[in-house]
Amino acid sequence: ALWRRVVRVTKLMKAQGQGSYYKHQAKQLIFNYTAEDDPVVVEELIQSGHQQIDFIVNKYGLHESQRTVATELGASTAGNKTQSQQGSALKTAFDSNYSSNRYSYCGLTIEADVKGQLLVQGIQARQDLQQVQVGDVLVAVNGVSVRGNSPESLALRKEIVRTLQFGRRTQEGAIYFDVKMPH
Repeated sequence: ALWRRVVRVTKLMKAQGQGSYYKHQAKQLIFNYTAEDDPVVVEELIQSGHQQIDFIVNKYGLHESQRTVATELGASTAGNKTQSQQGSALKTAFDSNYSSNRYSYCGLTIEADVKGQLLVQGIQARQDLQQVQVGDVLVAVNGVSVRGNSPESLALRKEIVRTLQFGRRTQEGAIYFDVKMPH
């Protein structure tokens, strides 16, 4: 249901390339968690996905069918809910307080995911960052693990960054690579 909603919302986007950009982002994030089998984490990921779609819908002023969204979120399939309960569930979905926890760091836009990993969400056009892709996980800075750190804590660091280590999931498994930063 989440992927169908991603496709539907991206088709509503008018600017050339905008829909394909967001669809690619969503596909990459979904691919990153295909091995996840903990039902609680999967539910959190789905909720986060819907919140991000809500944010995009609000950001670009897109108009989804309320009936379709209610069905996607399960509001209309709950047989014993009253009309006002269904309306409040739908309102919660549309009015989610999605606060993007994104920070700029060394030419990258970094965001923490549900598991506390720092994901690359945007990349400045810089020669030293050519091999980095959206969806890569920032693993270490100068050889020190950043797992569990917030993006904000990275942005507030004062140290000179010499090496960033990233991880990427592929069909063959995880790969890790270093990016040397110019001095």
